[in-house]
Amino acid sequence: MAGRLQLGGAYVHCWIDAPGEAEAVAHAEAEVRAADWIVATVDSVRSVTSKDYAEEITGREYFEQAMIDGVVLVFHTWSLDPNARSDLH
Repeated sequence: MAGRLQLGGAYVHCWIDAPGEAEAVAHAEAEVRAADWIVATVDSVRSVTSKDYAEEITGREYFEQAMIDGVVLVFHTWSLDPNARSDLH
């Protein structure tokens, strides 16, 4: 993955296996910083269980992987070039 200095920015969806929301946010922020990104803001936090994915396919694989590894980060990036195709990132 290209680093933050090579891209225009990113938003990150995080799945964190943690005992509470505060611990999950702290873990997510540490993981994002470890990937050499700057955390500007946390838009939302919510607790989920496997029941939340009973009929929801989107995100289920990330949730399941986070239950194995403890953390999953999905970076959605955009280019520094305003004329670049957004589907390339």
